[in-house]
Amino acid sequence: MSKLLDDVKKLDEKIAIETGSPNIEVPNEAVTYDSGWNSTKYLSASAFDTKFGKEDFASELKEFSEVWDILERGEKFVAMLYTFRSCSQALKDVQTNADTPKEVKDEIYQKEFNIFRPEIKKLSDLRQYHEDTVKKFKDLIESLTQAEKKKEVHSQLKLDLIVRLLDVLIKLDKLKDMKSNLVNDFARYKRAVQLVGGLLGNKKELETEIFNLQGFLCNPSHPHGLIIWSAKKNIEEVDNSIDVICMLLQHCKETLETRRFVLPDEEHMQYRVIVYLMYILDAEKDNKKGVNAFREKGASFVMTLFKQTPVIPLFGDMQIQIKYDLNKCQHWTDTQRDQIDDSSKKTKDHYMLHGNKRQEIRAAYSSYTSKFCSLINRIRTLKKESDFKEKINLELCSETYQTVLEGLQLISKWNSQIRMQSSYKYAFPVNDQEYKSKG
Repeated sequence: MSKLLDDVKKLDEKIAIETGSPNIEVPNEAVTYDSGWNSTKYLSASAFDTKFGKEDFASELKEFSEVWDILERGEKFVAMLYTFRSCSQALKDVQTNADTPKEVKDEIYQKEFNIFRPEIKKLSDLRQYHEDTVKKFKDLIESLTQAEKKKEVHSQLKLDLIVRLLDVLIKLDKLKDMKSNLVNDFARYKRAVQLVGGLLGNKKELETEIFNLQGFLCNPSHPHGLIIWSAKKNIEEVDNSIDVICMLLQHCKETLETRRFVLPDEEHMQYRVIVYLMYILDAEKDNKKGVNAFREKGASFVMTLFKQTPVIPLFGDMQIQIKYDLNKCQHWTDTQRDQIDDSSKKTKDHYMLHGNKRQEIRAAYSSYTSKFCSLINRIRTLKKESDFKEKINLELCSETYQTVLEGLQLISKWNSQIRMQSSYKYAFPVNDQEYKSKG
């Protein structure tokens, strides 16, 4: 290893070679190239501009880059909805009478328009994002149908991105339904445009925007769950989509079983996506000709999972209660719903961090910190030796990597347990009598 490092360093040294020929060339400028290996832009995608069999890796990487951009924008919209605060609650209703001059009324409503316009623009952008993301989700599912039919090997990253994309749609859908003040602000804005739209110069554009937002925020046929319902209807148009949905269910199951994640939200994302994949797979309410998702072979594990984890963290202090979220499924029966006893002592003990669970966390913490400190001390001792570089071998590097990864996974596991406990407490807060009895 030491000899190799010395050889590499020589590449940076200037070696003068006397050839006798005059130097007539201008010195070359240094070129810095970012391969993009640690980004989601895949700057080196053009290097894969070839085909192995029938796979076009360059096009696939470009597609992945587009999905990462969509996910990044989606997280911003999720944060926007979660922190959205109503402007209409802070404004008093405009009080006018027959004697109020028209100029005063126009000025009042124009000011209302100016106040609400930035917030409505955000909602308009959200509506457009929802349509674009649902279309991309459909395209990704469609791209897997032919491959699934031939039982070809799928890109694991592609499956992960589809899961992430659906999770963003789930968060947006739930947050949109929980924020009733969106409709209140829209109603005030709509009234202002109707009264002073002619003075703004772009009344037709504003009316078109209002018409589209009306269908997005106040859809009479789907007042709740519009975003996921749109994704469901689009997927129903794809041939052989059932096989792909079942494959995604198995992918989420394997991710949970092998703990192939680091962050707590990545774990909870698998649970959320499994719930809504079942909704997408199953027939909608009052459609008795559709698929029974709960009888599909690829979904046979879901009821056991739902019984163990009936409450799932969503975002912030919000959570999903599975037995209510599946009410829109045609084949979600009362019997199945009753099997999920989310208020039983067994379920509560599963979520609560008390007794043995805290002792296990303390024991794991003590064991790991001892192991981590021992490794750090060994490395510090090695650094003091003259042949330090030679003793940095693959075995030590591997041990360091595994130790750091283990620590991150422990932190993630504990964080996940705290979030699960919090979500359960938000869903089932103690009553006043029990609260007072505990001081």
